[in-house]
Amino acid sequence: MKPNMTRLAKRTYRTFFKRFGISTPVVVHSLPKCGTTAVSLSVARMGLNVPVYHTHWLNPRSLEKIGKNLSNRPDPSGSMVVYDMGCRVSESFRRSRGKPWNIVTLVRDPVARNISDFFQVIGEFDPDFFDRSRRGELGVEEIRERFFQLSSADRSYWFDREVRDVFDIDVYASPFPKRQGFAIYEGPRARMLLIRLDDLEACGRDAFREFLNIPDFRLSRANVGDEKEYRDVYRRFREEVILPEEYLEQQYASRLARHFYDEEELRRFRSRWSRDAAASA
Repeated sequence: MKPNMTRLAKRTYRTFFKRFGISTPVVVHSLPKCGTTAVSLSVARMGLNVPVYHTHWLNPRSLEKIGKNLSNRPDPSGSMVVYDMGCRVSESFRRSRGKPWNIVTLVRDPVARNISDFFQVIGEFDPDFFDRSRRGELGVEEIRERFFQLSSADRSYWFDREVRDVFDIDVYASPFPKRQGFAIYEGPRARMLLIRLDDLEACGRDAFREFLNIPDFRLSRANVGDEKEYRDVYRRFREEVILPEEYLEQQYASRLARHFYDEEELRRFRSRWSRDAAASA
C-alpha cells in the first residue's frame, strides 16, 4: 500500500483483502482468442481492488520480436495496444517482490483459435480485406489460402516461452485433468489457474472459487467474433471451409492439443473442419 493512502482507501483495501484474500495483481494471460478479454473483464468487475491485466506476451524476447514485426504491418494499431500492455506488465512483474502474482490462462481447440485469431488480425496485414470480402471479391478458397499464410504454425511453444520461462511453471510436466477442465499450479513467483475455454461455463465458478476465493464468478461476453463487424465473413468461413488433413494432423497431433484434450475430444474437433463434416452437412 502506498504511504499516502487515505483511511477510507486503507479500510476498503482491508475489506477486499479479508473477503477474497487477494493482495497481488491478477493477470489473464493466454494465446490470443482464448477468452482472455471476457475473463479479464469478468474478474475486474468483481471489485478485487488489485490490478487486473490482460496480456498475450510477457517474455521480453517475445516482446522484442513482436515490436520489430509490427513495423511491417500497414495498420498495427490493434496489436500495438496488446504489445504496449505486455511491455508494461512484463516490467512490473520483473520488478515485483514478495507474494506471488495470480495468473489465469486458458486453452482452446487450436484450429478454432487459429481461425478466430486470423479474423482478428488480418485487417492489420490487409486493410481492405473485409471490404473486398463483403463485395464478393474474396471467396472461401481465397480466404483459406491467406489463412494458411498467417496461421499454419503449431503454438505448443507458447506455454514454454510465455508461462514456464516467465513464471517458472511447466504445465507440460504433469498430466492435465481433462475431465475436471481446469488445474491450479503453484510456482515461486506466481500461482496459476489454467482452464479450458470449452469448460469455462461448466466449471468456471468452481475454478475461480478455488483459485481466488471468488464465490460467484460470472462470465461476461466480450470480443466475440460472431458479434464483430466482420461477423458475416467470419461465420461463412467457419461454416464452409474444409481444411486439409495435413493441417489438421499438424494441429491435433501437437503437444498442446494432446496434453489438454483426449482422443475423443480431438476427433470431435477434427471432424468439424474436415471432409467428414462437409459430407454430413
